Amino acid sequence: MSAIATSRRIRRAAPIVLVVALGAALSACGSSSSSASSTTTTTSGSSGSVASQVASLTSLSQNAKSASFQAVYTLTESGKTSTITLSQTPPKYLFKTSDGVLLLDDGTNAYYCGSDKKCLQMSGSNPLAAELSLFNGTTFQSVARGYAVASSVLSMLHVDVSFSNATYGGQSSQCMKITYTKTSTSATYCVSSTGVLTYWSAGTTTFTLTSFSSSPPSSDYVLPSGYTAVTVPSVG
Repeated sequence: MSAIATSRRIRRAAPIVLVVALGAALSACGSSSSSASSTTTTTSGSSGSVASQVASLTSLSQNAKSASFQAVYTLTESGKTSTITLSQTPPKYLFKTSDGVLLLDDGTNAYYCGSDKKCLQMSGSNPLAAELSLFNGTTFQSVARGYAVASSVLSMLHVDVSFSNATYGGQSSQCMKITYTKTSTSATYCVSSTGVLTYWSAGTTTFTLTSFSSSPPSSDYVLPSGYTAVTVPSVG
């Protein structure tokens, strides 16, 4: 799969899968369920506590956008497993998949590279923003706020919102799970104390943090040896 094709797939999947999964609680779409492992405590609160915990978690997730870190995830999608490495030291970013796709922003230029080590070089302001939206909390924030309502309203819609603590990749995490009780369809989102995504599940797709460092190596933001780039003019 080419870098451009993978980039487009990620752009579509990251926000759409999460919106559909969480939106299923309100629209009764979907039939599968997935929940986070390593859960230690779970709480379901009154209208005030649910709203305040949703607000607290969305606020916490905002910290990830400006944080520096390297995170390695295991992605399981429809029974297939792969690895994703995400590094960021804003305005520098790296998004790498185990199938050889590399998306790199060195702060000046962005490179979209396929497994053949051929890259498209593009100039612009963080052109990887769409790919990063799932990991830096942007997508979650836009969806989760819709659940910061009274428990009585959620109950009428057959929605249960619960919160838990878990550990992924050595990072203590706070989790939010939304369940549509009629079909037990659910989605779970967990973030660390620095707001970084540690676990996410919806339907048959899960991201699980396996390792984490708050000091990503500078080499992550340099196009690897052997890769060749072709410049693409800026559009618009």
